[in-house]
Amino acid sequence: MEAPYLEHLNITVLDVDAAVRFLQTAMPQLEVRGGGTGEKCKRWVHVGTDHTYLAIEDRGAEGPGPHQPYIHPGMNHIGFVVDDLDGVAERLRSSGYREGMSAMDHPH
Repeated sequence: MEAPYLEHLNITVLDVDAAVRFLQTAMPQLEVRGGGTGEKCKRWVHVGTDHTYLAIEDRGAEGPGPHQPYIHPGMNHIGFVVDDLDGVAERLRSSGYREGMSAMDHPH
């Protein structure tokens, strides 16, 4: 049997287009695999590869919720493996993104 792997991760955002733009700027290999609307979802988009993707959705929230990363239960960050981290950083900077936090040294 194949080892388990993450097939998709669903995240709720305030701006689907901005989230997709960020992901595709950082990792141009990611493609929009589908999208639409739902009964409880204002809009959703799947962006990724044939094997894994992020389900990005907008539920119509007016602003961020009360979650404080690393304090309240919930998702804190997502880690991606890339071939050229410096290239990703340069693409993001040249597209107007700025670094929000530095990665900590970590044994993993």
